Amino acid sequence: MTARAVATALNPFLKNGRVHLVNIHAPSVMSHFQSPIENLDATPLLAESIGTMGLKDAVVISPDKGAVAMAKTAAATLGCDCDYLQKTRLSGTEVSMAPKEVNVKGRDVVIFDDMIATGAPWLRQ
Repeated sequence: MTARAVATALNPFLKNGRVHLVNIHAPSVMSHFQSPIENLDATPLLAESIGTMGLKDAVVISPDKGAVAMAKTAAATLGCDCDYLQKTRLSGTEVSMAPKEVNVKGRDVVIFDDMIATGAPWLRQ
């Protein structure tokens, strides 16, 4: 569903309410809601939870520039390095990754991304 469709469906029920979104991908989505709205960032909480896993020389990686801010927040919370990969979207389901010189050998890698592109059946195989 599009954000506009969700907002249209919910707006009549939110007359005296408030909308809380979590890590919204496109802030423009917020304009479709008629109630007060807030975009919450769950990244620090996720990173804190990951930090309890006993990571070994962790590095946080973002698969593209779109999630770098999220990755930097997570890395700051974890107290570790952060970097991103160069990604080119070829289609709705295909991407090309150009690796950077990120030394991950012997390190625990934590990937933070800002969205899932598709729930296609091939992802569940």
